[in-house]
Amino acid sequence: ATSRVFQISNQKEVQVRVSLDTDEASRTSVETNDIDLQRLLSVPGVQRMMDYQFPNTNRGQTSEADPSTHTKTFYCLQVDCLALLDVFRICSLLPNHKVEQVYDFWN
Repeated sequence: ATSRVFQISNQKEVQVRVSLDTDEASRTSVETNDIDLQRLLSVPGVQRMMDYQFPNTNRGQTSEADPSTHTKTFYCLQVDCLALLDVFRICSLLPNHKVEQVYDFWN
C-alpha cells in the first residue's frame, strides 16, 4: 500500500523546489540528467513552472568568478499533494536531484 498526502495547510497543491547539483551532474551526461528530470515530470500532478540558478559571486572576491565553480540548478514544481510523496520517492532514487523545500502555498 502506498501512502498519499491529501492536503497540506488546507491546500491541494504545493510548490516544491528540487535541485540539480551541477557539480555532481558533471560526472554524468546532460542527457541522463534530462531523462531523470523527465522521469520526475512524468508523474501525474507534477508540473514544471520555472528553473533558475543563483549567480556565482565568487564569495565576494573581486577576481572573475570561475564558471566551473560548483552551482545548482533549481526547479520550481507545482505538485498536487497526492503526488508529493512520489516526488520524494523518485528524487531519492536519482543521483543528482534533491528535494530542497516544500512550500504550502502557491501564488
